[in-house]
Amino acid sequence: LSVYCVYVLLLALNGVTEAFVHAVLDARSLALSNLLLMGCTATHVVACMTLVRYGAVGLVTADAANMLLRICASLWYISQKFKAVKGFHIGTLLPSGSTLLLMAGTHAALLGTKHALTTMGWLAPEVGGGLAWKGAAAQVAAAAVALAMVLALIVMRTERATVQAVRALMRTKGPEQEGEGVPQREQNRPPGGKEMQGTSSQAHTQDGLKKQT
Repeated sequence: LSVYCVYVLLLALNGVTEAFVHAVLDARSLALSNLLLMGCTATHVVACMTLVRYGAVGLVTADAANMLLRICASLWYISQKFKAVKGFHIGTLLPSGSTLLLMAGTHAALLGTKHALTTMGWLAPEVGGGLAWKGAAAQVAAAAVALAMVLALIVMRTERATVQAVRALMRTKGPEQEGEGVPQREQNRPPGGKEMQGTSSQAHTQDGLKKQT
């Protein structure tokens, strides 16, 4: 399952890169790209025949190798497409060193957790071949904590401006809510409404006196 997770990651990267390449290539370059994909398919068949002795892990590894070859081909096309763009380098599309280090550290921590649970006997199959639920739950919980930490670090590193904007919006939301308690009649009253009402009453009184005179 862990090998398949790596394959899914490569599958997603291949989908994005190939979609871009097929969107910008002309007819001639697209035909060459299809020939290259045929070569990758032939390599995939050979890899499957070689690694089938390792069972499902071998087949998934062959699929991952095929995706890796196709990703490299797409990245080469992308680098050629943007060769004339000043300041562009294919390395800017790849994960940074700190991101790769974070992923490696998370993987090592999860492997250590698995080793510790195995040593404690929590991952040993139960009597009758049942699943070791306690060990499985502990391993899933450790993976969830690791995922939360990775996502938090990524958000704080790449979305710092967005986080600051949200905090500023939450701080300014308080004074705005204080005005919600004002009655609707007070909000709709025009400025100087009381003075205008008094002036109108005085005008009516003066008109009555003139008629009596």
